Amino acid sequence: MMTPTTFDDAFTALNGCKSLFARDVREVSELMLRIRLVEARAQNKVAVPPPWATEDVAAIFKDARPVEPDETSLVFEIVFKPETIVSYVVLNESCGCYPKPPEVFTGKLFREFQKSHLLDFIRANTCASDEYPGKLRHFEIVSENEVFDIIATAAPEIAHGQWRQVQGQPDW
Repeated sequence: MMTPTTFDDAFTALNGCKSLFARDVREVSELMLRIRLVEARAQNKVAVPPPWATEDVAAIFKDARPVEPDETSLVFEIVFKPETIVSYVVLNESCGCYPKPPEVFTGKLFREFQKSHLLDFIRANTCASDEYPGKLRHFEIVSENEVFDIIATAAPEIAHGQWRQVQGQPDW
């Protein structure tokens, strides 16, 4: 069961997570973007090296712990409404780089930029501005495999719950 939450509470909860995995990303209708995330953390069990591992690779796994969801993990459903979306980009996280000055943002895994190269790009290369369709906001979600950058005129709607409550359900 997912419970709607305020943006501020969700911002705090998402940034309190050690790690996030995107479980489902889609346009549920035209320009209505839904991102479902599950919290993950290092587990107590030992990571098992892959069958192809050489002795050197297997040694790396000796003290390794898998990062994955567990029964206590939080889940989040983030929905950007179509009337608010200007642009969104999905980036392979291994191709991303940490924001650099003059970029300014708050947050860790769920960020809101006050100044960013993407906001500058949108303003310079589209008809979108703070006047039309409205004040532009840049949100970024950093997961283990993807980075989502969304330019919108309003914060998303966010609901949260527990992994044990949604695990095994469709789209999770």
